[in-house]
Amino acid sequence: MISVHPDSHDEDQDAIEVVTPAATYFYHTTGGGFSSLVDVDGNDWLGYQPGGGPAGEYRGIPNMVFRRGTDYNNHFHPGHGGAKASKTRIISSDDEQICIESAVDSDRWRIRWTIDSDAARLTVLDTDPADPGFWFLYEGTPGGRFSMADRCLRSDGKDLRMSKQWEGTTATIDWVAFRVRGLNRSLLIQLETDVVVPVSYYPMKPMTVFGFGRRLGSADNLFTSVPLEVSVRLVETADKKELASLASSGVARG
Repeated sequence: MISVHPDSHDEDQDAIEVVTPAATYFYHTTGGGFSSLVDVDGNDWLGYQPGGGPAGEYRGIPNMVFRRGTDYNNHFHPGHGGAKASKTRIISSDDEQICIESAVDSDRWRIRWTIDSDAARLTVLDTDPADPGFWFLYEGTPGGRFSMADRCLRSDGKDLRMSKQWEGTTATIDWVAFRVRGLNRSLLIQLETDVVVPVSYYPMKPMTVFGFGRRLGSADNLFTSVPLEVSVRLVETADKKELASLASSGVARG
């Protein structure tokens, strides 16, 4: 069961609030991105707020379209407005699932989020034909705060401290799980589409910078083909074997 509150407000912007058994999501309707992802104990795994750079305004999911030095083709990030703004509508909603769509210039850029009791699934539907590059980022605060000693488990079996930056490709790293000391809980992020691009992580204290479709030190948005799907799950385990099993089972299609 889920409940939907379409007229909510979060961190200075109108938001759609979606309450599920696993988490409460706040989605900025103009920004076109999640500003808060709150677990059952009240910990915000994103921590977006206006201002503060990595301590606030850089954070969110999916932070998807970025071009350095211009407002054009900068979209789907909480807090965005003006030339960076999206228009968001609820496609469907009941007590099992909500489907939210955000678009720029009708369909020059268009994404859809499907949220149910277990997960939020992003489908990228349309990109700018003249400049189609995008990525998927998690910039936030695992467990409600950032600690260099917490862990990032990867699908290739490596379990690394969040102090360690790394880079690979989605050929071997198609999911990651951010695990927090003292919490039997993880944020599982999984690429659901079979495509090979760089994947990377580095700490920008006090937040994570994880990206599918991003190289370390680069602002190039390396996904170009659609449709593309990524799932985000806040799960009640930090066990490595259980996380691998959850990733292997995937997310049921709505």
